[in-house]
Amino acid sequence: MRIRYLLTFLLSLNIFAFSDDVSNTQKELISFFDYVESKDLSDKDAKKELEQYILERCSALSFVWIGGDNEIFDVGDAFFEEAIAHAGKSKRPIIYKNIQKYGEEYIKHWNEQDLPNENPFTELMKDDMAVCLKIYEGRNYAKKYEGRKDSKLIED
Repeated sequence: MRIRYLLTFLLSLNIFAFSDDVSNTQKELISFFDYVESKDLSDKDAKKELEQYILERCSALSFVWIGGDNEIFDVGDAFFEEAIAHAGKSKRPIIYKNIQKYGEEYIKHWNEQDLPNENPFTELMKDDMAVCLKIYEGRNYAKKYEGRKDSKLIED
């Protein structure tokens, strides 16, 4: 039920925003659900910030999930491109920095857990990835980015 509420909200957002490292004061990694619950979503700016935050975190988690960026265009690249589209191309370096930071937070969280080999990801990571994949599917990013080459996180 919580995932349906969050996804309905996120898919209904059609706003442009930019997060300049919105979780700078965040002490530990929290799930998308907890993050959303902590926000005043009646505030237009908070909704914009949330949209950007989710896109950046989904990009980071996608890269962590597959073991880093690779030479093909993948889910992490799609979220990276969407984050740039929302914030503006001039914000690309900051978005890149945010994605690196969020990726490091996921890796730190992951390393702090004592996980069995048959279960390589934490419940928080699985829940967040479920949200990301629903957004990816709901917004039809696979079709939108079909045939794209790697987004090259850092421009030449």
